Amino acid sequence: VIDGTTLTYALSSHKKLFLEICMECKSVLCCRVSPMQKALVVELVKKGLPGSVTLSIGDGANDVSMIQEADVGIGIRGREGSQAARCADYNFSKFRFLKKLLLIHGRYSYIRITTLIQYSFYKNIAFTLPQFYFAFYSGFSGQTLFDSWVITFFNMLFTNLPILVYSIFERDMPEKILKENPYLYRRSMENHEFNKFTFIKWLGTAVFHSLAVFFLTIYLWDEIQSPLGKTQGLWSMGITACTAAIVTISLKLALVTKNWLPLFHFAVWGSLVLYALFYIPYQYVTLFKSSNLYYILFIVVPNPSFWITVLLIVGTSILPDLAYAWIDNQRINKWMKPYYVTEDTPLLI
Repeated sequence: VIDGTTLTYALSSHKKLFLEICMECKSVLCCRVSPMQKALVVELVKKGLPGSVTLSIGDGANDVSMIQEADVGIGIRGREGSQAARCADYNFSKFRFLKKLLLIHGRYSYIRITTLIQYSFYKNIAFTLPQFYFAFYSGFSGQTLFDSWVITFFNMLFTNLPILVYSIFERDMPEKILKENPYLYRRSMENHEFNKFTFIKWLGTAVFHSLAVFFLTIYLWDEIQSPLGKTQGLWSMGITACTAAIVTISLKLALVTKNWLPLFHFAVWGSLVLYALFYIPYQYVTLFKSSNLYYILFIVVPNPSFWITVLLIVGTSILPDLAYAWIDNQRINKWMKPYYVTEDTPLLI
């Protein structure tokens, strides 16, 4: 416990010592302090402990500077007025709502945002690298493997909706379990889902998927003939690689999600259907007669080799992720087993 007068002395001459003493305590109570001193204490923690995330909560005008100084500011609307609530990042009417904000909404937001960031890097790398590999086969002529309109709509239409739905509705665990087991919040505090290892893992997955998509297409495509006995062309190979890439990228997110809502089903499978339907007007409309994919469906769709190639590429790409997801789920279930038997059983942590 420290009062305002002593705190003034500690913050002026012994900041480092004061912070070290505070870190040895489970809680520190600063009483009869000014609004500026509240903000200085928060600033001391932010600067003295790099990587820390500070949260301030208050209900009056004298808490405004402290709330604004913290990384996360929370205001409580009550008898003290609404000044704190108006300057805060979040505000509510009861202090007890803080538990739900941190343990439930905080964890959900952390899972959603970290996956959104890493998946965005993953899907663009996995889709772009095959064209980089193709440059070695085209003599660095600038020729693209995928059609320009497909590249344009890749992020706009074909892979946008699934990650959008995931980022809004994903819930990796039920609220009841998170409420009764505050220890689970440590994964967010310790940044288990967004660090160098997880980012490199996503990048490694993207590189592996791009290698599988491109080189399996290259080596399987040499022997593929059209039903008329003609060798398939560049754009037939390109649409095969592109289809395999988009299906793989969509299924990768499907393996990550834990909350299979009907809307998520619609987003994943609907995006794949939209991708397939895109080629119908694209090959028929007069405006696109100069397109590289003009009448492409008549070449690739009747050919069983096209479907076999896509299935082989997707299976090769997704199988390691599927195995890892199964092992990870087994590990989580084994870890959680001592704490609950069914959803209605109270957790022991």
